[in-house]
Amino acid sequence: MFFERIATTEDIDVRDITKALINDEQFNNKAKTNNIMFPKGFSAVLALAIKAKYQEAILILNQILSQSEKSGEFSEGCVNNFNKFVINKGGLSVITDIFQQVVNGSINCEESVKNRIMKFFKIVDDKIATDKNESDIAVSQTAVDIPAATEAVKSSSEQIIPEQTLSESNIDNSLIKKLEESQQEILTLLHKLTDTHSSIDSLTSALSRRDAEISTIRSDFSEKERHIAKLGTDLTNKDKRITELESEVQNLTERLRTSLQMDDISKNQEMITLKNDISEALKLDYADFLKSKDNMYNQDLFDAYRSTLSRIFKLLKRYGISCQ
Repeated sequence: MFFERIATTEDIDVRDITKALINDEQFNNKAKTNNIMFPKGFSAVLALAIKAKYQEAILILNQILSQSEKSGEFSEGCVNNFNKFVINKGGLSVITDIFQQVVNGSINCEESVKNRIMKFFKIVDDKIATDKNESDIAVSQTAVDIPAATEAVKSSSEQIIPEQTLSESNIDNSLIKKLEESQQEILTLLHKLTDTHSSIDSLTSALSRRDAEISTIRSDFSEKERHIAKLGTDLTNKDKRITELESEVQNLTERLRTSLQMDDISKNQEMITLKNDISEALKLDYADFLKSKDNMYNQDLFDAYRSTLSRIFKLLKRYGISCQ
């Protein structure tokens, strides 16, 4: 069987194939539960459980039970097919291991899933007990009629043998047809799995390239951030330096303004002093001029004015005023 072969592969591959099975449209087709879901599903559950793939077995078993459960009861076909493809093939002990794993919490599953599986196992267990009682009664009744039945069988053995042979031939043809259908479905699943792996490889490659691009972009971004941080630091330092220079300029401007004001005051003071000195030096000559300005001009007055002008020019020269 397909799951008997793949159950020994890697866990991730088994999980992917299991998910592909329970998501398959044909597998979930309610009109084909007796032909596809129950036989293939329960056979897959048994094969996976034998290989201790309990988690995958639970996935398929829960999918089957959830599809066949209605109003808290499971369909008769579900229970009968479980007996046929699991219990009748000696898989009861293996399924019991799953049951114990679920009860002990060793298998990770939701509480609703756990309750559904426990309810189903109880129904199966009750049916096994009922079938056993009915079988014991049937054996007891058959034992009474053995002599008569033996004679009937002997008298009609020639007719029964061809019928049995024909029936066995029809069964063989049916089994071959089902086997071919199963093989075709397996090939289809393998093709889908191959395509899925190809898609995964393509996506993985694209993701790797994208990761490399993201890594490069992050590296460039980090470099840009470092450069921006450096520029920010330089800008802060330059702003600080500009502030310092502006403060120095303002200080120098104030000092220059003060100095100019002091110079102006000094110059004004010097000018006032100079004026006062000149005024004081010329006061007598000016008084003589006022006394003689109304006199008639003569040689003595001319000589006196010339002498006065000579003293005035000497005085101006002494105070730094040059008339040349």
